[in-house]
Amino acid sequence: MAPLTLPLNAQAEPYGRFPHSDGHLDGAPLVYLAMMLTAVAVYLLYCAYRGWRGALPPNPLFGIRTGYTRSGERAWYAVHRRIAPWLGGSGAVLLLTAAALFPAQFRDGQLVVLPAGAVLAGALAVVGTARATRSARREEGPEEAD
Repeated sequence: MAPLTLPLNAQAEPYGRFPHSDGHLDGAPLVYLAMMLTAVAVYLLYCAYRGWRGALPPNPLFGIRTGYTRSGERAWYAVHRRIAPWLGGSGAVLLLTAAALFPAQFRDGQLVVLPAGAVLAGALAVVGTARATRSARREEGPEEAD
């Protein structure tokens, strides 16, 4: 298959179909994105707080669902106590990311802040889940079927 090339006289549009745009978010789209990041951050902070206190019961909406956490209540609470600092850190990173989008209202600033914050927050949640599950399995042992 031949590679896709532009004709020699074609001009590539720098920012897609919106040549009038300079590529940064402002106004309503920026506020909407910041609100969505804040909502996810609040969700993570809520799960972290409730998990730390042992007050997040097994449920279909909030919390970490792995094979181990679904194996029983003891496993659920053990993992959520251990992952609370990781989820709290992830939520804090997303709050900082949402706040940093406003002063970074130039294209390159937003292109750095948003992906960096999202990747860091996701990495904290994924690594935290793995470490918390491994730690709980080692200290609590496998959950036995009733």
